[in-house]
Amino acid sequence: MGNSDFEWLRKFVISGNLDYLVDTDWDYALKNQHDEITNINQKIDQNHLAKNISLNEIAQAIKFNILNFSGDEVAFNKLNVEIIRHENTKSLDITAKNINKYTTFRRYFPSENYIAFGNDANDVKLLKHAAYSVAIGDNPALNFADEYLSALTMTQFLKEKKWQK
Repeated sequence: MGNSDFEWLRKFVISGNLDYLVDTDWDYALKNQHDEITNINQKIDQNHLAKNISLNEIAQAIKFNILNFSGDEVAFNKLNVEIIRHENTKSLDITAKNINKYTTFRRYFPSENYIAFGNDANDVKLLKHAAYSVAIGDNPALNFADEYLSALTMTQFLKEKKWQK
């Protein structure tokens, strides 16, 4: 994400007293006063390998999430970013243009066919380009997937396919 876009987003969330999760290449900044909506606080860095640092300590962001946000996205039109809205958690995932799971995968595996698993709107591009796509859960953004599984049936599916021992 470009520095000017990141600075604009930083000022936006601070001035609006908004909740956020900002990822760097290793650490993160989290402010989430309404975890009952996003249900994310306990899922972040469960092994305590990174640090929750101040937003002001971040010089370069990889991903900027605005949490619990029900506002309009028009304010972001001037930025050179991609936005994925998560209706169920009222959150926005913001990354630099053309930076997503699919483009990152293709950077390392330029022509290989692959099987993709995903559960959220930020998995759409990766799953759409997969030779075989598996949606976990019932997210309507993934209604094009080749297969649909619940989190409970995924382990059985992998054992049947012998992808897991």
